[in-house]
Amino acid sequence: MRYIAEINFNHSAEFDQVPFDEFVTAVEMYRAHWRLGEGTVKVLYETMAGIEENMRAQGRWRLTPEEKALLASLSKRTHPMFEEYLRERGLAGTPRSAQARVP
Repeated sequence: MRYIAEINFNHSAEFDQVPFDEFVTAVEMYRAHWRLGEGTVKVLYETMAGIEENMRAQGRWRLTPEEKALLASLSKRTHPMFEEYLRERGLAGTPRSAQARVP
């Protein structure tokens, strides 16, 4: 996903505003990329990472619409699971979406 490079390398103050669902998918793909978590959530992350690895192995640069839909669906499952994983360890999860007023 395009946001992984942004998360890893963009240190500027400029950022994109994205819908919360798209943000969650990007965060979950980042977590999948690094194979975070334990148990069931880790297995799901490995599946998600495998989809992107398979795409690259096939010499493709873009996910198919079906692959994108599957990743979005898996992200909706893994996000609350990983958030619980963090809470169990006393860590903060992803903040909820908040609209900031721009003057």
